[in-house]
Amino acid sequence: SGRLQRSVTEPILHLAGIAQQVSSRKDYSVRAEKKSNDEIGELTEALNHMLTQIVRQNDEIRSLNATLEEKIVMRTWELQQANHALTEQNEFIQTIIDASVNVIVVYDKDLNYLMLNKMAPQLYNKKREDVIGRHVLEIFPTLENRPVYQSLKTALEGEFIHVEAYRSEIYDAWFENFFIPLKNNDDQVDRVLLIAHEITSIMQAKEK
Repeated sequence: SGRLQRSVTEPILHLAGIAQQVSSRKDYSVRAEKKSNDEIGELTEALNHMLTQIVRQNDEIRSLNATLEEKIVMRTWELQQANHALTEQNEFIQTIIDASVNVIVVYDKDLNYLMLNKMAPQLYNKKREDVIGRHVLEIFPTLENRPVYQSLKTALEGEFIHVEAYRSEIYDAWFENFFIPLKNNDDQVDRVLLIAHEITSIMQAKEK
């Protein structure tokens, strides 16, 4: 019984104590003392090897986390810079478009308003934010059977349309209209650009 206790029981209790210490304290730096070259000794070596592997893996994880955090910070900064540049570019484009004397409107594939220049809200007598995102017929229900609406739908099919003279009953004015299909990166038409140039004075001069 004494020999069994010294050769088996005590080493196993030692290993159990090491395992309990590791489990409770999360301390993977401790090592079990190898006291024999038998199966208990091999079990001790296996436990120590496992602890060494855990320490190495934890070090690798901490290193990867530090690298990942650094990459996230860098990527976030890059995205912020890209967004700032994109915002400035969009504002610059909007400034140029707003400077045009023509009405410039972009519709999406469902004929909702995507973009308006400054002349469009002035002509519509509506605020830009009250128009963006809404369907053209929601803003102007009477256009459903008018040539403008049909031209928009035809342009969505990929056809460029130029109307030399169109009289708008809504504004009692004449316009020269261009309906231009816009394509995405897949070469699919997904938007329509409308450019309307008022020619009321020209038409009145012709009538006179």
